[in-house]
Amino acid sequence: LNLDPLDATGEFTGLGPLESACTLNPGQSPVLQTIRVTGENGTGGGDQQIEGSVSGLTVIEATSAQLPLDGILSASISGGNVQGNLSLNSSEGRFPLVRLFNAVRIDAEVAFADIQPVTGTLDDSGQLSLTTSAYLTIPSAQLKYFGFTVAEGGGSECRTVNPVNLSLTSLDGAVFSVESGGTVAGNYSVPQFENCGNLDRYLNRAISGADNVIQLNLNSGN
Repeated sequence: LNLDPLDATGEFTGLGPLESACTLNPGQSPVLQTIRVTGENGTGGGDQQIEGSVSGLTVIEATSAQLPLDGILSASISGGNVQGNLSLNSSEGRFPLVRLFNAVRIDAEVAFADIQPVTGTLDDSGQLSLTTSAYLTIPSAQLKYFGFTVAEGGGSECRTVNPVNLSLTSLDGAVFSVESGGTVAGNYSVPQFENCGNLDRYLNRAISGADNVIQLNLNSGN
């Protein structure tokens, strides 16, 4: 039996033709095995699982306020397609109503709530792309004037009128792997807020708007 190892284009691989002291059974296929070779991240293999912590931050363009973020990512990778779930803990921030002037500000607890399932791709070069959406909610908020609380708002119904759409991709030159994780980032817009008591217009001024930045470090526990 002559064995001809061929690549996907039908050309000989580096192994060249081989001879084996065996014969095919009548009707047996002459193709003994097909092996798919992929990049080092193994996106073409069987299902892989990502289970790990998430850390990072988001910067609100309207006020240059920074919010630390942490949570958990659980996702599966099959054929380069990513599906899973992301949960982020609430965070607390200070949002000056006059940029860089903290004497008049909003102190608020902020949370990404009702986060939709995460979908995306991981290609053979280790470039990860993820998309999801979530409402930005304000469980509690205080309007501060020189350190004194002059109004309170927020609550269980205080949220953006529409979901926030998040599209995250690997940083330039960075590589994501199932074993060691990686970093993704993106920009997003925050819609207007509603049902926040007397603070709707202040939250809209302090947080709503375009060109907000989010960066997440995905720390794989595999």
